[in-house]
Parts: sequence; C-alpha cells; structure tokens
Amino acid sequence: MQMMLVFISIFLSSLSSFFPKDTTYPIQIDIKVTKEYLVAHSKEYYNTLYQNDVSITKDAVNEKRFDIDVAIKNISSDTIFIELMDCSWEDYFQINNDYIFFYGKPCNINAPILVKIKPRGSEIYKTTLVKSIKFDYGYVSPVKTTKLGLIILNDLFSPYSLHPGWLEDKSSWKKIVWSNPLYLLK
Repeated sequence: MQMMLVFISIFLSSLSSFFPKDTTYPIQIDIKVTKEYLVAHSKEYYNTLYQNDVSITKDAVNEKRFDIDVAIKNISSDTIFIELMDCSWEDYFQINNDYIFFYGKPCNINAPILVKIKPRGSEIYKTTLVKSIKFDYGYVSPVKTTKLGLIILNDLFSPYSLHPGWLEDKSSWKKIVWSNPLYLLK
C-alpha cells in the first residue's frame, strides 16, 4: 500500500509539468492620496460633458479632485521592464469603477517605452483623479473603493518586448495587476 501511495504521488507531481502554472507577477501597485481639493466649473461645462444626463440646479459645480502617487514596485529579485507611454502613462491603467477617472494632461510627444525597475525597486508617478459629480445629484454606487490596475502586455523580464498598439487589443493583455484600494466616496 505504501508503495502504491509513493507511485501515485510521483505520478501526480509529474503531471503538473504538463499543465501551465499560475504565474504570479512580481509587481505591486501602491496608490495614496497626497492632496484633495475642489475645482469650480460652470453649469455649461458639465451640461456639455454629461450631455444633460445630470440635472444641474446651480450655476457652478465643485468638482472633487485627488492628487495621487502611483508606485509600481518590483517585488522580485530580478530586474523587470514595464511597458508604458512616456507621457500618458495612465493609458496603461484601468480604474475599477465608473465614478472616478483620470484628469488627463496634454502630451506634445508621446511614445511607448520600457521602464526598467531594479530588484526590490520602484517607480513613482503622479496623477490626478476626478470624482464624478453624479454623486452630488443623487447617484449611489455599489462599488465602495477605487483601485488602479496596471495592464501588463510584455514579458516583464525582457528588455526587448515592446508592443506598441497592443493596448487597444484587449485580448493581448497578459494580466492586470490591481492596486490597494482608496476610499474616495466619503
């Protein structure tokens, strides 16, 4: 009987080499709010933006903004390479809900790049998130947190795996690595 258990154990462990294993990505995304503030806009600005989906009753609306730091951390003992755009790096991130969006910024020159992150190192990016004004007019979301997800397109350990244009083809996405949550609805 003991011999049979040894045989079954060896057989099962050899089978695992035939099936792909779940690859854990050596990346951690940490986000934190560095500043919260309001920006006033005219009613007309939002009527154009929301195309009258929101019934705005005031002449001006205060938009809630959050300046955040986004840290992309390499938690492995090897150098990794992350594909991003050199200006609009936010293009490579998803937001887990529909009530927060990136503020955006103009880019004169914008091209895909590979960002090299040393073992146990990190790169920090700064951006601004905007909270939808729909919350000021009765909208309630079932999603209580905000997370950013980094879209992985390339082989993280290859400095030669740049895939410009693949961002639009969601079937080419290898993985999305999600950040810690922020609670921005308070």
